[in-house]
Amino acid sequence: MSIEEADVCKITESVWSTTFGFDITKLAEVPAATTEPVLTAFVLLAGGWDGALMIQCPTALARRCAAQMFDSPIDAVTDSDVNDALGELANMIGGNLKSHLPGACTLSLPAVVDGHDSGVRVPGSHSLMRMAFASEGEVLVTILERNTTAGKSAA
Repeated sequence: MSIEEADVCKITESVWSTTFGFDITKLAEVPAATTEPVLTAFVLLAGGWDGALMIQCPTALARRCAAQMFDSPIDAVTDSDVNDALGELANMIGGNLKSHLPGACTLSLPAVVDGHDSGVRVPGSHSLMRMAFASEGEVLVTILERNTTAGKSAA
């Protein structure tokens, strides 16, 4: 299965700018790991295609996004608001990605992991693509694909 990078890029840019009102631009390459605290939001997709979509961004950027999403002053935004905003972003991008996948897929509830270098791993998967964007901070989008369908029965 091949997911087109251009589709993921277009979906990410559209959802990000529509949801937060911030410009976002794809970077030519993924930068080296950051030392600042980050949040990682992800959703799992299962069905005609199995994998995951992960969004990672600096905690400070996630806080600004939550303030924008909830039309709230940044100092009034709670950690729960930040998690909700980033989780919803992963949910919206993953939901839009479903239309580019073969067969019917279900989307898990979003989850958010807080902390530097707290890599989320999906056992039995490999990185299909990784893209970086700039929007008042760097945003990483990673698509993981479950390795061969060895555990699935042929339909």
